Parts: sequence; C-alpha cells; structure tokens
Amino acid sequence: GYGMSAPWAIACQRVEAAYGPRTVLHGVEWRVEAGSICGLVGPNGAGKSTLFRVVTGLRPPRQGEVTVFGWPIRRLPASDRAGLVGVVPQEIAVPVPFSVRQFVLLGRTARINRWRGPTRRDWEAVEEAMEWTDTLALADRPVTELSGGERQRAVVAMVLAQDPRLILLDEPTSHLDVQHQVALIQIVRRINRERGTTIVLISHDLNLMANVCPRLVLMDHGRVVADGPPSDVLTEDRLRQVYHCTIRVRQDPESGALALFPLFA
Repeated sequence: GYGMSAPWAIACQRVEAAYGPRTVLHGVEWRVEAGSICGLVGPNGAGKSTLFRVVTGLRPPRQGEVTVFGWPIRRLPASDRAGLVGVVPQEIAVPVPFSVRQFVLLGRTARINRWRGPTRRDWEAVEEAMEWTDTLALADRPVTELSGGERQRAVVAMVLAQDPRLILLDEPTSHLDVQHQVALIQIVRRINRERGTTIVLISHDLNLMANVCPRLVLMDHGRVVADGPPSDVLTEDRLRQVYHCTIRVRQDPESGALALFPLFA
C-alpha cells in the first residue's frame, strides 16, 4: 500500500498557489498527522479551499511541495490518488436520477475495470459504506429526491466507498439543520475512530469546529496565522484581528465545550 508507515497524512512545504497574477497561498507550512482530525478555519478568501485543491492535486502549486502519506501528489496517477484522498465537496450537482446505491458505486470508479464492470468486492464496499452512513434504507431512492441531510450522507458514503486514507470535507454542514449536522459529525468521528481515516474539515461554524476538532489551523489572507488546540487558536484578540469584529469566547463549565458568539454593538 501507499505510504503505510508515513507519519504525515499531509505535508505542505512552502506552498504557494495563484490564480493568474493573484497569489492566494503564501508559503504555507502545514502537516497533518495520519489518523488525526484537523480543522481549517478562517474568513472567506483566506485560502482554505485552495489549500484543499492543492492537496488533492487539482491545483498544482506555483512553488513548494505537497506530499500525501509520503507521496508527492503531483506525480501520482489519478487512480492512486483516489485510494489516498477522498473529497466531500461543498456542493454536489446530481443531475442524473441515480439511485443512492448507483451513486455510491461511483466512488469505486477509480478501482473498477471498465471492461469487467463492478466486482463483488465493489458491491461489498458500497453496502458497507451505506451501512456506515446510515443510508441503506435509502439505497433504491433517487438521489435527486433526498433531503439535504440524506444527500450529504449519500455523498459521504460515495467517498467512503472509495476507501481513501484521508477524507477532506469542505463546508459539509453549511446547508444542514442542527440535528443533521450532529448526525454527520458523529459519522465522520466514527470513521476516524474505527477506520483510522484521517479527517480534515473546513467550516465557517467556529462553534462546531472548536468542539469537533482537537486541532485547528486558522488561515487569513493565504497564510497560517495560528495552529493548535481550539482554546489556543480561537482567542478573542486573534479573532478580532482576523474577522474584524468582536467575538466572545467562553468555556462551558460542565462540558468544557467552547462557546463563541459575536457581539452586535
């Protein structure tokens, strides 16, 4: 297997990325330990999604090196990349009324031999992924008819069927109400705990991130400005500098959970 012994799921060294003349990542140094959960936070335009695109190989950096489990991502063929990195995107358009089962099978495409079609192992991976994400009961329903929460779980199932060692989730809860947010986060945590999959999350929901990610990386203007446990990263002074407004940070005495709330003058 690829880089089974590599301690770093992701290692970015001096990564610069640009869209035309506009530099969006400035010398980013970032490492994620294999098997961990890490969150990326920061305002719009901080470079979080671009960093994801660099890690998945979609946007080659202008400078610097990116390795995933010790492998330079640029030199990996797409099929090998799929076995290492899975992405749950912000928005997924499903124009075709695939059944959930067919949709989850798409996660196997990198592994499926075009001439032979799906094997028994492929179908087993699909069933297993649906079991993990609580979507078995939806297997025969068209994806186009699912609610937001159901569709999001189907997308996670598709990525899980791919069996990657690292899953990147970009704003996975932004369109979900609270109960579906909680359900999704519980699934993601279990995938991390029981499968050892490395998880990296992007979200604007600072409360959610502070209480889900043992480690947060705060970005601003294409740079990492803080990195560590949520209580160290999300200080009132730093939040004011980055978000240009006053955000109070309190700790719940009972659960130890962090609570963040903006002050409206």
